[in-house]
Amino acid sequence: MIDASNREGLSEARDELLNLVQDDHIQSIPILILANKIDRINSAYSENELRNLLQIEEHLNKENSHIKLCMCSLKHRIGFSDGLQWLIKKL
Repeated sequence: MIDASNREGLSEARDELLNLVQDDHIQSIPILILANKIDRINSAYSENELRNLLQIEEHLNKENSHIKLCMCSLKHRIGFSDGLQWLIKKL
């Protein structure tokens, strides 16, 4: 889970995610990225911005991608179920 409104911490999240994606031991393990706090309209990144900033666009466009980005808000209870349903299907 990442904070979609934390602009200072996104580079660290990107670095960690890229390390996971490049690890041969987990190439086939599904990775669900929950981008929380999208309800913070003035500070939250959009989905397209996050795809670009996290440098995962190429992974998301694969036909059978093992990475999924879900925009969500815990506060408003939206977006989580889509991601969890995808993860269950992948497992």
